[in-house]
Amino acid sequence: MAAEIRAAVPAWGGQNTLRPGIMRLMAQTRLQHFNCFEIRHIRKQRFLGIPYISIAAHPRHVQQGSQIQSLKQRALDADPTHEEPVP
Repeated sequence: MAAEIRAAVPAWGGQNTLRPGIMRLMAQTRLQHFNCFEIRHIRKQRFLGIPYISIAAHPRHVQQGSQIQSLKQRALDADPTHEEPVP
């Protein structure tokens, strides 16, 4: 349902190369009030001889019901100070 999100990071950082890219994807996912994402691909590429890693993912929202909640409802659920009304 949500559009694909992407991040590109320089590939000369050794084993710590993926971490900044994944952190960027996590930040983009949180801005859309989704609670997880599915990584679609991780590709090592070059642009003008400079190596970089391209990461693409799709935001997902794990919840109990089968229908996705509205953006407003997901934002309320993500707010730790929000309290449920007592019936």
